[in-house]
Amino acid sequence: MNILDQVLEKARFSNFSDVHIDEKGQVLTRLDGKLMPFPNMTFTAEQTKEMIRTLIEKEDTSRLERQEDLDFVYVESSFRYRVNVYAQQGALSAAIRVIYENIRTLDELGLPSVLSSFTKVPRGLVLLTGPTGSGK
Repeated sequence: MNILDQVLEKARFSNFSDVHIDEKGQVLTRLDGKLMPFPNMTFTAEQTKEMIRTLIEKEDTSRLERQEDLDFVYVESSFRYRVNVYAQQGALSAAIRVIYENIRTLDELGLPSVLSSFTKVPRGLVLLTGPTGSGK
């Protein structure tokens, strides 16, 4: 298992919502909306560059060459991750969202039960908004 997959597996089983990687050796995680260094592991710039290379090896990188970003899904051992790779201050960075298989219920999210009535509306548009990682 490569180092990227080890990081993502640890993130998934630690219930992190996101992993942020930059080519300068920094790896951050997001838990309950708070960013923090990846626990119990440190990384070199070469390791984080390799992680980003692993992410984009099957992608068309022509958008990156035009100073745009890449959005795609990374799949490892049937686990899915939503990925955004972008250039920042002359280096590549990646924001990786862990996609969990189970959809949490309103109770698990701590939301009022009245929200379930929105699922029965026959017409119209219902928008759910909130901060990143809030369970939308």
